[in-house]
Amino acid sequence: MDDCWCPILFECARLFDVQENAPGAGGETPSYSVDSQSFIGIELCAWRECSGHNVLVLVCNNGYVLLRVLPTHGKPTIKQLKWYETRQQHILAITLDPGGEWLACSCLDGGLYLVPIISLTLECAPVHSFGVLDDVTVIQPSKKIASPTSIVWWDTMDQKHICITGSEVGEITFFDLKTKTVALSVLVSGCIDAVYLACLTDSTTYLLMGLRGGEWKRMLLEEHYHEAPDVSYADVTANDFEVVPDDVVIKSCLDQDELVDPFDLKNFSIFCQLTHLRTQDWRRQHLLTSLNLTTGKLEAYSYNFDLRLEPLNAYQLISGATDALLTDRLIYAVSHIDVVDPCSFTLSLVSTQKALVTELHDQSQGIIQQFTLPSSPDLVGFYSTEGGGIGLPTDGSLPVTHLGGCIIVTKTSVYQCRQIYCPDSIFLDMALSLKEQEKAEDFGITLKLDICGLYKVAAERVLEQRNFSQALKLFELSHCRPQHIIQSFARIKKVPELVKYLHQAVYDDTGHAALGNTKQAQDILFQCFLHECLRLCGTPDGCMMLDKFSQFITDKFLYDQSVAMEGLLDCGLKEQLFELAKAHNKLQEVLDTMVKRGCIDLSPSVQASLASRQYISTVSEAADGHYLYQMMPSTFVRFLITMPVIIPQYLNHILTLLPNMNVSALIRLANLFDPSHSTIQPLLIKAHTSRPRSHSTGSLVSVADSLSSGIGAVDDTNAPKLDEYIEVFLTILIILNVQRGRNPATRRRGIFPVNSDKGENELYSEASQWTQGRVLACGLNHAALLVNGDLYTWGATKNGKLGHGDIEEEQRSIPLRVETFLMLNVHVLSVTCGAEHTIALCQEGVYSWGSSSHGQLGHGDTLKRSRPVQISTLADKGIIAVECGQYHSLALSDDHSVWSWGWGVHGQLGLQSVDEKLLPTHATLLDERNVSVISAGYGHSAVLTVDGKVLTFGNGMYGQLGHGNTEKQSAPKLVTALQGQAVYLLACGNFHTIAVTNDQQVYFWGKNLYRTRPSATSIQGLKEYKRTRQAQSASPPATATNTHTPLPLLNQQLGDSIVQISCGSFHSLLLTADGGVYSWGSNVHGQLGHPQVPEMVLNYNIMYTHNIIMHISGMYNINGLVFFSKTHQKWVSLTTEK
Repeated sequence: MDDCWCPILFECARLFDVQENAPGAGGETPSYSVDSQSFIGIELCAWRECSGHNVLVLVCNNGYVLLRVLPTHGKPTIKQLKWYETRQQHILAITLDPGGEWLACSCLDGGLYLVPIISLTLECAPVHSFGVLDDVTVIQPSKKIASPTSIVWWDTMDQKHICITGSEVGEITFFDLKTKTVALSVLVSGCIDAVYLACLTDSTTYLLMGLRGGEWKRMLLEEHYHEAPDVSYADVTANDFEVVPDDVVIKSCLDQDELVDPFDLKNFSIFCQLTHLRTQDWRRQHLLTSLNLTTGKLEAYSYNFDLRLEPLNAYQLISGATDALLTDRLIYAVSHIDVVDPCSFTLSLVSTQKALVTELHDQSQGIIQQFTLPSSPDLVGFYSTEGGGIGLPTDGSLPVTHLGGCIIVTKTSVYQCRQIYCPDSIFLDMALSLKEQEKAEDFGITLKLDICGLYKVAAERVLEQRNFSQALKLFELSHCRPQHIIQSFARIKKVPELVKYLHQAVYDDTGHAALGNTKQAQDILFQCFLHECLRLCGTPDGCMMLDKFSQFITDKFLYDQSVAMEGLLDCGLKEQLFELAKAHNKLQEVLDTMVKRGCIDLSPSVQASLASRQYISTVSEAADGHYLYQMMPSTFVRFLITMPVIIPQYLNHILTLLPNMNVSALIRLANLFDPSHSTIQPLLIKAHTSRPRSHSTGSLVSVADSLSSGIGAVDDTNAPKLDEYIEVFLTILIILNVQRGRNPATRRRGIFPVNSDKGENELYSEASQWTQGRVLACGLNHAALLVNGDLYTWGATKNGKLGHGDIEEEQRSIPLRVETFLMLNVHVLSVTCGAEHTIALCQEGVYSWGSSSHGQLGHGDTLKRSRPVQISTLADKGIIAVECGQYHSLALSDDHSVWSWGWGVHGQLGLQSVDEKLLPTHATLLDERNVSVISAGYGHSAVLTVDGKVLTFGNGMYGQLGHGNTEKQSAPKLVTALQGQAVYLLACGNFHTIAVTNDQQVYFWGKNLYRTRPSATSIQGLKEYKRTRQAQSASPPATATNTHTPLPLLNQQLGDSIVQISCGSFHSLLLTADGGVYSWGSNVHGQLGHPQVPEMVLNYNIMYTHNIIMHISGMYNINGLVFFSKTHQKWVSLTTEK
């Protein structure tokens, strides 16, 4: 044993001996004599280590049984029991129950004697009771059995308690301790020397029997498994049932009349007579170890009983080893190597890591410590222990590795090998000494210590002494994350010193000396910069730290750039993030990472830094070009000028940005789009040659013609057309003139209707007559209009949603009358449109046509109809209103009942389920609500009651239900945020909802794009708008937010009371009694009707003549708004020409 590298960790103390004046060992304790005879010896022993105590039992040759019980926290209690004096009751084998409460003794007469250890020593009742608690309980077999040689205790899986004895004639007897009877008797050919329990898995238990001569047998004692129900698998699967295991089934040898497979006896191995076997628990595994008494080789096998398999591990012990205990870190080996005194023996503590035969060639190097014990004729017992250490730290100041120990019982004495020093403390002492770090690592490997964790503790201790250099080296050896190092320095408020130290080391190229690893030094310095930038945020020192951080990011290349990007994103340091991206060619990776995190907004300074030729291509391609949509107008113009090839992709976006551009940006953009400019000419040529030649061309088209002469046509149907480029160019010029202060009011006077001479009440009365039934409806790409009792439809013809019968192919139709109603003499009262279906409310009933992919037509199937078909289910229900959602439908009857059908996956049918309904189904949950108005959106629905309350149900992803969350609601729920408000108008958009209260307040909730409040522009209030437009265009558009509860919108007084509201996909409209139309929401396609949005081609003259607007309808897609002028009895549409 080399004491230089491995200090003393254990002592071997004699607990007591059974003879007076016996010589002691190291750490000797006072001897204990049980009798005054000249020679008293220990014949049998048993040991059990339990959670609250441990038990040692000694059977002596003087007729006494010695019980020693040591509580976990307390002193040992020793009690002598005078045993029976008759020879027939002489004890031949003993065992302890798993709880260490009962002693079972097998005697010469074949009987079983139970001793209550706990009640006799600690005077407390045991958990299980097998007899009297103050004396011995005897179980005698009904017929005589042979003298036992060994015994083992077995607690079965079904809560039975069994003692198994083996005899010299091969008889195995099973004693049931509850019934006090012999449960089973088995005969084996041969003399049984030992019996052991072996748990192969948690579901099987075996009995191992060692026979004289080296033969070993095994017997299955019990197993448990799951058993399926008593039905055939085919019957189960045919009914779509899942096969679920039934109760656990336990099979035991105790239930067998005779031992048949698998409970019969089997040979599992034959070892030579010079092999010592024992069962052991190692790393929570049950193992069988075989010690070759000749070579000293210890092999560990799992209980698979397959001789063809190699041992799990093999260890080389010292020569002459006669017994060994295997633990996780150490092997306790007993050997007789003293040639002077052959009766003495040596206890060796061997490292399992060093003793592996694949790694160790010199067996002495694996020995940790050795103890020579006094002379003894024989070894009676040898047991491993998990506890028993003394003097170990318990205050939690440092980690403590428990190495365990062992109990040694000889003929005369009991010894305990126990841990007295903490190996972790020894390791720390070595690690803190620069000269002994190699020894420290070897020591840690030998005992399988947590080397990284101990190095971290050592670094913390050195750091408290302000030794930064050594602390950093120890942190590096611990392989801990840089963030932990920063936290350690932060605890002592020394991060600035660490930054200064590492910054100097990194920039003086001494980072390797500082840490032993330059990359590690840069990683830690990066994390230090992050910590300090956040700590000093908003201070002058913080600005200086950011500048130094940016310099480090661009100068150094060895730090982990992926970790750095994540850290910068987490801390919101996007300018430094893009410095890193540009310096290390990581721009694409950074942009993709930001998209995944959903944080694609860029500061103006970052946008400006990316507006150069080398980055524009990457930025425009990332996230399908979405980053460019977030750019400031001036920065976006720089992108276009630098890379004009992207203009076609963003042509519509350019139009939306024009009102917010300053004069400088507009001038640069006008120069870019000037048809005579060489930059735009290739795009104009491509657009012109890809369109049919017109018979009449303007001067701008002539320019393109002259440029494209001799160039072949290019077929690119997705590219913008020439007139779109011209429209953008002209719009730029118009807005540029406005921005320069040229007031165009005189040229646009009279665009909006003037005030009417009619009174407010008269106007409201007339408007109310129109709003009783829906005479105009718009779907996703079709529309319907009721004129003088005739229904006209137009738009996309797919799925027959126009109701024209023979026009179903994908094409566009002009307004045509639905002839079916005329032929059937049916009088249409109201019409509503979904995405792919249409429903009409008639005097004769409800009719539907179009797609029924989700049952939205209500005919009991999913077949499409190209002509109106009456919904028979509603024929007698007195329906007074119908409403189409995207793929579902609602109806309201004259008794305030609501009916729903179609798509229901979001709960939008209000039936407390998510199933589709092919037929109209009564929404009984609304029966007590007196519903007066119904409305439907894409995947949600809303109803208004007579007393002005709003209930919503369906999809709440964007907050469109108004319940303060984004959860789905399959049952109608009251919008409590409107409590106390009397609502009289209600409408649903695709993903938003609006309501109007009696006090003329408009409430909005749900998905919100571009504008969060209605524009101040009324169609009759252009002059008011023009006075504020300059201020509005100078500010960026509002950030889109979703509103989960009703939010009041109006920040101004409208000209008159609101008589109607309508919603499109992403915009909303309201109509006042004096004919004023107000709009807000997305204006990508000009659907708001505001003249400042130049992508719309508006007919201002038509608008000028319509004094009173009687009806409005917002369209699902891009068709803007449609209204009816009562003055000229004419329908007018503000749409984008496509």
